[in-house]
Amino acid sequence: MIKIHFPKRKNKFKKNNILPNPNIFWMIIFYLGFILTVFAFAFGLYLFLKINKENISLPPSEDQRLSKISKTRVDKILEIFEQRKKASSAIINSRAPVVDPSL
Repeated sequence: MIKIHFPKRKNKFKKNNILPNPNIFWMIIFYLGFILTVFAFAFGLYLFLKINKENISLPPSEDQRLSKISKTRVDKILEIFEQRKKASSAIINSRAPVVDPSL
């Protein structure tokens, strides 16, 4: 009679290594960095091409710039600076209410 010998399976329930493999985490970081770099390059190229297609407009003429400035706005601003100047000179010329003991 012929006997057939089947190899016995060994049941391993114990894990070989308890610590995680750090190479996997470094590879994940490396690939994420590479993908982010490629996306940043593609986004920069997209913005460059988008801006490059825009027309260059001529600077506004002097008449257009002067039409935006009104005399009333300039007078209001000058009045504010005059009030500040008067307030500053009043503060400078007034005496201090407390005598300085170091003098």
